[in-house]
Amino acid sequence: ERAYNREHRIAETLQNSLKHPVPYRIDDFEFETVYKAALVEARVGGDFYDVFQIDDEKIWVVVGDVSGKGLAAAVQVATAKYSIRCRAQDCADPSLVLSQVNNSVVQDTNVEGFVTIFLGFLDREHKTLTYANGGHSPAVLWDAAEQTAILMEPTGPVLGVDRGLTYTQRTVQLHPLDELLLATDGLYEIRFDNHPLGICRLLAEYAGLKKAGVDSAAQL
Repeated sequence: ERAYNREHRIAETLQNSLKHPVPYRIDDFEFETVYKAALVEARVGGDFYDVFQIDDEKIWVVVGDVSGKGLAAAVQVATAKYSIRCRAQDCADPSLVLSQVNNSVVQDTNVEGFVTIFLGFLDREHKTLTYANGGHSPAVLWDAAEQTAILMEPTGPVLGVDRGLTYTQRTVQLHPLDELLLATDGLYEIRFDNHPLGICRLLAEYAGLKKAGVDSAAQL
C-alpha cells in the first residue's frame, strides 16, 4: 500500500507539472479549461491539454488521452505532449504532425496501448481553425449566428496502433461568438438515468445551455 501511494504521489506530481497554464485571451480568442476526474481513483489519468504559440500567426490547441492510469499514463502524457510541441515547430499541418507523432508512439517501447489526439491551430489573422483528429472524441463547434451545435468527427485513427497511419485535416471559418468545445471521452460518459450522456444528448444539452447564455466552461 505504501508503494502504491508513493507511485500515486509521483504520478500526480508529474501530471500537475504538465498542466501548463492556458492564457485567458490571445487577440480575439478566449480560452478556458476545466480538469476534473470522474472518480477519485482516476485523478491521475491519461487526459491532457495544451495551448501554445510557435509564431505570431498560429495558436495551437491540443486535447488528448492516453490509455491507462497512474505513473505509466503520466509518463506517456509527457511523451505525447512534448512530441507534439517539438514537431509542430517544423510543420504547419496538423495531419502531418499526427502522422509523425503516431510513428514515434509506435517506436517508443515505453508507451503501451494507444493515444487519441485532437490537434489544431487557430489562424490569428484569418480567424480559421485547421485541425486533425486522431480517434479522439468529436469536437463540437457552436455556430453563434445559426444557434447550432455542429459535431466535428475524427479525421483518422487512434495513434500507436501501427506505423504509417495517415490523417486528413479540415479548416473551418470562425465568426464572432463562435465556440469550440473540446473534451475527452469522460464528458460523453457522464451518466443520466443510468445511461451515458452520448453524442446526441450532449449536442442537445450543449445547444440548450448556449441558447440560455451560459458561456463559462465551468458552468457548462
